[in-house]
Amino acid sequence: MTTDENSLTFVVGDGGALSFQDMAGPETRSDCLGLEIGSDQSVREVMYFVDEGWRPKAVVAQAYLDKEQIEGDPEDFDEDDLRSWLEANPENIAFAHERIREWLADTRLDDEDYDAAELLGNDPQSAAMRFWRDGDLDPDDFGIVIVEGEHPGSSYYAAELRESIEYANEAAARLGAPVRFV
Repeated sequence: MTTDENSLTFVVGDGGALSFQDMAGPETRSDCLGLEIGSDQSVREVMYFVDEGWRPKAVVAQAYLDKEQIEGDPEDFDEDDLRSWLEANPENIAFAHERIREWLADTRLDDEDYDAAELLGNDPQSAAMRFWRDGDLDPDDFGIVIVEGEHPGSSYYAAELRESIEYANEAAARLGAPVRFV
């Protein structure tokens, strides 16, 4: 077995839910969504975010409304409208780019941000679930069950340890797997 320093450590929470010990939870919207904006202030870069979903698209549409000082609903814009506005003036690109950067850096997260982090595996518990669901180790060998979907009254996704911590650590030692459980 590898040494503990080289092992991935999973914290066993209440109900057996596993999470990565050394992984911080998301602090910014960028952390939740797994998105970053580069330094390339181009139509292509901004439109990449428009294509990522309705929320980033609404940020760019609101930038348009704010820059042009007009009233409107950000949801009323389609991609062609936004692309035309961006192509009309390099200042528009810079303005939209800055708005996206601010939006991604925002630490005032809401349920949609946390739901996205969970769905994408960008929080400690969902990352652990993806590790066990999609990885090379067989969760059955450790007494781990993957739970996806409805679970006592709510949508719940997790890798759950259904055996004791000792059992899982013994399995890791027996298999030479670089994981441990605390």
